[in-house]
Amino acid sequence: MSPVAALRASAVPAAALAAALAATPAQAQLAAEDVWQAWQSYAAVGGSTMQAGTVSRDGATLTASKVRIESESDEIVASIVLDSVAFTEQADGTVSVAMPDSYDMRLAGDQGQLMVLNIRQPGFRLLVSEGENGLSHTLTAPEVTASVTEFVAPGGGPDVMNVRMTALGVAGNYDIPLAPGGPSSTDFSVGALNAGVEVRDASGEFVTFDYAATGLVLGFVGAGMDQVSRLEDGDLASALDEGLALAISFGYDTLRYAFDMDADGNQATGGGTAMTGQTRFVLNADEVSFNSGSRNGEFTFAGSELPMPQMTLKAAELGYGFSLPTKGAPTPQPAELLLRLVDLVLPEDVWAMADPAGRIPRGPASLVLDLGAQLVLPADLFGMETMFGYMMGGPLEAAQPTALDIRSLEVRAGGAELIGDGGFTFDPSDTQTFPGIPRPAGVLNLVLRGGTQLLDTLVAMGMIPEDQAQGARMMMALFARPGDGPDELISKLELREDGSIFANDMRIQ
Repeated sequence: MSPVAALRASAVPAAALAAALAATPAQAQLAAEDVWQAWQSYAAVGGSTMQAGTVSRDGATLTASKVRIESESDEIVASIVLDSVAFTEQADGTVSVAMPDSYDMRLAGDQGQLMVLNIRQPGFRLLVSEGENGLSHTLTAPEVTASVTEFVAPGGGPDVMNVRMTALGVAGNYDIPLAPGGPSSTDFSVGALNAGVEVRDASGEFVTFDYAATGLVLGFVGAGMDQVSRLEDGDLASALDEGLALAISFGYDTLRYAFDMDADGNQATGGGTAMTGQTRFVLNADEVSFNSGSRNGEFTFAGSELPMPQMTLKAAELGYGFSLPTKGAPTPQPAELLLRLVDLVLPEDVWAMADPAGRIPRGPASLVLDLGAQLVLPADLFGMETMFGYMMGGPLEAAQPTALDIRSLEVRAGGAELIGDGGFTFDPSDTQTFPGIPRPAGVLNLVLRGGTQLLDTLVAMGMIPEDQAQGARMMMALFARPGDGPDELISKLELREDGSIFANDMRIQ
C-alpha cells in the first residue's frame, strides 16, 4: 500500500463514523434507540457497517459495547472498534452521547500492509437533538490528536510511516437528514491545527511534510447523497439528475507549511505561509464551480536542481476560480473564469541572472483576468456526449460561446502595464468569416503604459532582436494611438457584424 493510498484510506473510517450520525422520524422525546438505529442505517447507506457486541439498557442510558465500524474498498479494509458508546436521554428531549477518550483506526491492505492510528479526544462531547430536517449533532472537543502506533508495509513499501495531528478547540454541528437522500449540512471550526507526515525507506530516501493553521472553518451542504454509488460507475451526470448536490467550503486565518525530501538523488526543501484563505467548491445539476484565494502568501524553495541556493516568491494576493453550467440546454447559460496574481515579488537572485545591470524596473508584477461568458451546452457537461466532443474536437465541440464579457484585464511587469476591458458576442451560424470559430462582434479597449520603454530596454539587453522589436513597434502604430500620458498608447479594437475590423475607428480589415 503506497503512502498516498494509506493516507487517503485513513479518512474512510472517520468519514463513516461521521456519516453514521443519521436521522429518524421526528418525535417530541428523542429516544436513545432512535439515535443508535439511525447511526447503523446511515452507515449502511455509505457502504459501511456498524455493529455492536452487546446492547443494553439501564434507565435512561442505552449502551452499545464493542462497537465495530468497518469500510472496505478494493485494496483496503478500514475499521474502528469503540469499547462502548453510551446514549443517555436528557430531560429536554435530547440525547447525549459518551464515547471513549481513545480508540484505534486500523487500515489493512490486501497484501499484508497495516497502519494503526491512535485517536485521542479527551473531553469530547456530543449532543443529538431533533432538527428541521432530521437529527442535529453538536460536538465539542478541547483537543483531538492522531498518531501512528503501528506500520507494516511488506513487498517494497516504505519502512517508516509517521503521521501526527493535533487539533485544538474543535467545535461543530451535523444536520443529518431523515432520509438518505435528504439535505444535510456540516459546520466545523478548529482554533489551531498542527499536522505532519514522515515517510522513509531503507535506502535513505524520505519525504516529510508539516502543516499548521489557525482559525480553520469547514462547511458542507449536501443533498442526494444516496446517489454517491453511481459515481463508482462514472455516472456523474445521472447522479446529478437524481438530486446529488454538494457545496464545500474551507477557510483559515493563518497557514504555514514546510516540506523536505530526498528522492532519486534529488534533494529539495521548501515551505510557505499565507493569510486569510478561502476555498469553495459547488457541484449540482445546474453548475460546477471552484474558487480559491489567499493574501500575503510567501513560498520558499531550495533544491539540488535549482541554479541558486534558494528562491522565495511573495504575492499580496492569489486567487483563481471558474464556474460552468452542468445541464445541457438550447439557450445560453452563464460561465466565469477568474485569475488574480497581485504584487508578485521575484527574488533578487532571479533578477540578478536575468538583468544583472538592473536595467528593468524591479517592482511587483501582477496579472488579473476576470471573464464572464454565455455558453450553449448541447448536452450535460458530465455526459458521455460532451466528454466525447471535447476529446475529439476541443472545447468548441463541447460548448458554443454566444457572448464574452472581459470585465478586467490587467498585466503589470517590468515598469509597464496593460489595462483592458470589453465584450463580444458570437454568431455560431457563421464560422467562415473567421475560419473555425463563430463570428465575433464587439469592442476591446486597451491602454498600454511604459511598453515602449520596456521594449527598448529588452532590445538593448539583447533579449529581443531588433527586427522583432521593429515588427512590434509597427503593430503598435497600426492598432494604437498616443495617450495623454508619457509612453502611453490607447487602442480601441472593434469587430463589427459584417466581419470588418476597426482600430481606433479606422478600418484595418
